[in-house]
Amino acid sequence: MNVLVATDGSKYGRWGLNWVAKLPFVEPPRVTALHVLDRAVHSLPFRTKLEMQRIEARSARTVAYTKKQMALLRLKGAVRREQGAVAPVILKRAPKQNGLLVVGNKGLGALDRFTLGSVSIKPPRLLLRDGSKL
Repeated sequence: MNVLVATDGSKYGRWGLNWVAKLPFVEPPRVTALHVLDRAVHSLPFRTKLEMQRIEARSARTVAYTKKQMALLRLKGAVRREQGAVAPVILKRAPKQNGLLVVGNKGLGALDRFTLGSVSIKPPRLLLRDGSKL
């Protein structure tokens, strides 16, 4: 089975990999951890060069940490970093058949989701809420 775990570097994104490692698959899954950097949002006119450097550095740390986490959990697969609008990129990479999409969720209410945005409400997925235990 192919599994796509979308991660943003938050604890909610990291929980996704932990869940996949605990799920009772018949055969070990092929896991792709995906980190998406939305340059359109992060390169708004009021962003300074220093802020953009911090965002790039955080993105690099997220990818490095995710690689380490996958090795510790003995998950086979790859870590990808892509650029673009987050939800469409995740959907583009999501397994079309015989797969699972895992997205972390902060448990935002309707108003917060509307004002802050959320990609976890768009596709069908395994949704991990705050404090989820397997």
